[in-house]
Amino acid sequence: MNEALVFVGHGSPHPSAAMEFMRLVEYARERNPAYTIEYCCLNHQSPSIEEMVEICAKRGVETIVMLPVFLFRAGHVKKDIPTAIQTAQRRFPHLSILLANSMAIHPKLLEVCTNRIVEVEQTAAPLAREETLLLTAASGSVDPCANGDVCKLTRMIGEEMGFGWAASCFLALTRPNLQEGLQRCQRMGYKRIIVVPLLLFAGVMMDRIQKILKSFAMDHSETEFLLANHLNEPSLLIEILEDRAYETIHRGRIVNGMKAQDQ
Repeated sequence: MNEALVFVGHGSPHPSAAMEFMRLVEYARERNPAYTIEYCCLNHQSPSIEEMVEICAKRGVETIVMLPVFLFRAGHVKKDIPTAIQTAQRRFPHLSILLANSMAIHPKLLEVCTNRIVEVEQTAAPLAREETLLLTAASGSVDPCANGDVCKLTRMIGEEMGFGWAASCFLALTRPNLQEGLQRCQRMGYKRIIVVPLLLFAGVMMDRIQKILKSFAMDHSETEFLLANHLNEPSLLIEILEDRAYETIHRGRIVNGMKAQDQ
């Protein structure tokens, strides 16, 4: 069966974010030379989902696996991507277009977060994690399930790594926002607060975190603040996406097989 794996990104006008997304795609191609690997974006970058489906159809692809390069299953994964796929499917009904899950709570995602925390800890003087508070900052969603996954991931990291406390905040659409999260956490009296951006790529949101944290830290010099890097670690992120692709292809073949038997 002629299959294509298509990485679906959010898209960004920020050059660094666009470049990091493309590096992830190129890394996947280098790691999986036997597969047809393409990309598309919801906003700001081309091609769109419908344009990529058309490209694949002209190349004779029979099955397209759409892989959302998104951390959590929020509005883009639940609504925007499926809607675009449905539009493309009507134009190309002979294609089998399968949608994978988001990265979600995956062991490799926990590993990426751990790596970012260890990296930033190594830039500062040694301090017991019991005296440190972990604060994750996610993009935020109107979907309570997606926000709940952020809190779940944060709790898992905090307990696994032995932090004194772990909390979450959000950059948009829900609360607490970053400023509120910093205020609440700083009042708890921990010597150090590590802020971990739950963002896959650099860009506007990462810039916002840096600006807000820098300003807040200047007004609260009694607390040490460390900002971890975002989660762009291609070698591990690709393993998550490969797992999602395998799950989706396997599920699709089972479903198609059941349909064939019914007919």
